[in-house]
Amino acid sequence: MVKNLDSVIDKSVPCKIIEFDRDKRNIVVSWRKAIEEDVRQKREELFEQLYPGKVVKGEVSGIKSFGAFVDLGGVDGLLHISELSWGHVNKVEDVLEPGQEVEVSIKSFNPNSNRIALSLKDNQPHPWEDIDEKYKPGDELEGRVTGVTNYGCFVELEPGVEGLVRTEELSWVDDIKNAADAVKTDEKLKVRILEVDPEAQRIALSVRQTQPNPWKEVEKNYQEGNVLEGEVTHLTDFGAFVMLPEGVEGLVHISDISWNRDISHPSDALNVGDTLKVKVLGIDSDKQKISLGLKQMEENPYQEYPVGATVEAEAGKVSRSGAYLELPNGLEAYLHVSNYSRDRTEDLRDQLDQGDKVECRVIKNNPDKKYIEVSIKDLQAEEEKQEMKKYMDSSGSGSTLYDLIGDKLDGLTQDKDKDDKKK
Repeated sequence: MVKNLDSVIDKSVPCKIIEFDRDKRNIVVSWRKAIEEDVRQKREELFEQLYPGKVVKGEVSGIKSFGAFVDLGGVDGLLHISELSWGHVNKVEDVLEPGQEVEVSIKSFNPNSNRIALSLKDNQPHPWEDIDEKYKPGDELEGRVTGVTNYGCFVELEPGVEGLVRTEELSWVDDIKNAADAVKTDEKLKVRILEVDPEAQRIALSVRQTQPNPWKEVEKNYQEGNVLEGEVTHLTDFGAFVMLPEGVEGLVHISDISWNRDISHPSDALNVGDTLKVKVLGIDSDKQKISLGLKQMEENPYQEYPVGATVEAEAGKVSRSGAYLELPNGLEAYLHVSNYSRDRTEDLRDQLDQGDKVECRVIKNNPDKKYIEVSIKDLQAEEEKQEMKKYMDSSGSGSTLYDLIGDKLDGLTQDKDKDDKKK
């Protein structure tokens, strides 16, 4: 209504008589009632002419966050934000402004509630028509990220046409768990079309397939046994990941870090940022995995002690049931009390002190379990066997058995005296 009545002086306006008193010669009229009546008539006439799909012209009379109101000639219809375009619209103001003339379609209407739903996008061709003619697998193009989820991101190829880049298709080398860690809304991405499904209105896209596959270069350039240099990028409970020159990560499993150290976690031996020289143990390009070894850069120290080898070792920790012996190259061997002597020994501490050096024989060697077991008893038995064989082979020479093994018997006697003294 008019706020300043002076502005309508000397102008003709429609009025409706609401009171008439002939005696008092008084007539009361209402300009508002006349306008309301006019609007009612126009609304009735308009609703009689409406049908879904009809295209009408109107003027934007107001804008809200959820849409715009369009004056169709005395009656407003609602143009919801979702009906502005086939594409994604952030704000109504990006498409419309007050006073703008628009051509819209009738989506639905209800004369009882005087509500009319309008659409602007229905007047535009549907973007998915002949979509498989416009977009084909293998095509590469640029799009805008419209949404990001933990399983991927949606990329707009044109208004109303979006495709999905799944998380695993974002990068060849990065282990991306959440797409939000790699892309952001409104970011421009170069993508390749993997699949088009017109019926489901779905397009599968890939970012990584627009780039060279570094794993192909790995397969071509690397071979088992190659020595490479890389930086430790992160540690897990099962190993350390190392960035290699080709831009891919390889794994040094915890079991391949050291030959002899008992490592419960990779951080016991390595830190993020360390530069390592590693050996290629295996390559699986299909699974995008490369196995690396750190301990393989050195000779396997366990090979120095094959089963049957004789070695001198120094006693370390001695307990009732056994002792740990240090071998010359720093490895550790275990001597069980039952393997100390052919004579029954109840407590090894009565026979062996820390720091004692003993000669023994390797009876078990398991590099995978980092375990070597030795025996003094077996070595003594073998020596006696050899002495006996030497005696039998030389029995015609006049030598006596005591001549050949007397020193061994004297040694055993001395050991017995030593045992008696300890007792």
